[in-house]
Amino acid sequence: MLKLVFIFKCKIDQLKHENYFLLRILSMSITLKTHKMLWGQAANRCAFETCRKELVVNNFTTNDSYTIGDEAHIISKRKAGPRPQLKYDFPFGQLDKYDNLILLCKEHHKSIDSDENFYSIAEIKRIKNEHEAWVREKLKPDRRQQEEDELFADYIEQIELLASFDNWLDWTANLQGGGIIKIMRDQYDKLIILHKYLSSRIFPKSRLALVEAIKQFNCVLEDFINEFDLYMDDETDPKYYWTKQLYRLQVVTPEKQDLHEYMLEELIVELTKAGNYLSEQVRQTIYTAYRLHEGILLLKDAPTMGISYRRMLYGDAENYCGLITIRERTKKRLGQK
Repeated sequence: MLKLVFIFKCKIDQLKHENYFLLRILSMSITLKTHKMLWGQAANRCAFETCRKELVVNNFTTNDSYTIGDEAHIISKRKAGPRPQLKYDFPFGQLDKYDNLILLCKEHHKSIDSDENFYSIAEIKRIKNEHEAWVREKLKPDRRQQEEDELFADYIEQIELLASFDNWLDWTANLQGGGIIKIMRDQYDKLIILHKYLSSRIFPKSRLALVEAIKQFNCVLEDFINEFDLYMDDETDPKYYWTKQLYRLQVVTPEKQDLHEYMLEELIVELTKAGNYLSEQVRQTIYTAYRLHEGILLLKDAPTMGISYRRMLYGDAENYCGLITIRERTKKRLGQK
């Protein structure tokens, strides 16, 4: 059960960039929301007016009997491509936006790119606009479901950004193995922003499994923040937050210090599992190719020789066990009573 009350100490200036984080778009890639808009508005069909074949997302497991769709750029990202960005002085940051994309089968993607003179920017946009008008008139898609999917896509993008999915290995590396624990201030502040953001969301009454996965991720996140905050040193280092070594000051016993530090490791393991479970729910409900290229979230393991990586996934019917169980499990691991 997600706690509604979350208490943490944090200076005001730590959150002064909140709006920046929440409004920032993932740099130079087609976002989940854009995928949903493009495929939804086109009804999963090739936009070419003499084609309109039903298409599928290339999730690497597609049956060959289906035609894989291409999310084609109207103005190209490639310097030597058709309708290149430099030629039209098109803003680089707009290349992967919905307005610069059209959904096509591979055959008509090739046709459009092979004849730049005939298939001008204006002509391609006409094809796209007329196809989407045809979809609205003839197929009458479920507009409410499309809007809800786009809303969920917004939520997932903020999780991916603020939890730094693409930098997961690095920011979690100093939170494992006991001893001196630290986390970059910027990352920790973003986690606090994310917790506040997710706690205040309004969820549609559809996609219940996805909603529960988001809430579970936020629940683990809350427990991690609260546990880290207990011993946090927020004054010594301008770049990192550290765990205070309170046992050296005889404020706590060495056993209690160990328990705190290894609980943080257990919570990072749980957060990794929750993140991977959430990604799987996104693939099942929103977009089948979500993060297939990037792969699952991993944790770095550093044995005596070399570096290895740990896969962290929930088993069948498994979910987050809660902070009390984490504490008891960690005590048993450390041989404490």
